[in-house]
Amino acid sequence: MKVYGLSVKGKHHEENEDCYLINVEKKLFAVADGVSIPKGGKQASYFTMKFLNNFFNQNLKQAIEIVNEKIFELRSKNICGFTTLTALHIKNNKAQLCWIGDSPAFLIRANKIFLLTSFEDVHENMLLQAIGSQNINIHEKIFEIKKGDKIILCTDGISSVLSENEILYIALKYNDAEKICKNLIKIAEKMESVYKDDKTVITILL
Repeated sequence: MKVYGLSVKGKHHEENEDCYLINVEKKLFAVADGVSIPKGGKQASYFTMKFLNNFFNQNLKQAIEIVNEKIFELRSKNICGFTTLTALHIKNNKAQLCWIGDSPAFLIRANKIFLLTSFEDVHENMLLQAIGSQNINIHEKIFEIKKGDKIILCTDGISSVLSENEILYIALKYNDAEKICKNLIKIAEKMESVYKDDKTVITILL
């Protein structure tokens, strides 16, 4: 397994409100996109990654429930706001994917790209739920992984400006996790006239 992650601040943001987690030992990977409005997105994404790493113990869904409780407590004290979360845990030949919000995950297999996440948490570009809400419905998908698979987790600073075919093109062009991440970011930055959000991506080569 080879993994690389990269996060870059969007030009219209004073600070990067995205955050990501790579824990190769636990085989735990995640991205979070802090919500700018009302405020506290950067803190929410940071603490979400910190808590997820601390509280994860082989049960991803349970860990996210604990994380949400902690973020909700901090939000009630005006310490942080809301964030999306997309997290992946790999164990043997299976992967568990959980998400809240609109940060997508993709599987590249046999020269094809598959969107693993869904977007029922979004309506007319508004998030219906996020980490930090009092009650959340964690979406989950468990799937088998194969040698040669590539998994990409990213925030909408990437997915809102690049099509699935563009992501697939980069993923197939490079067999190097770092090069895939850097080139996805590079292309997304050229599209900042369209969408100037923070950009975060993790690439996992299996």
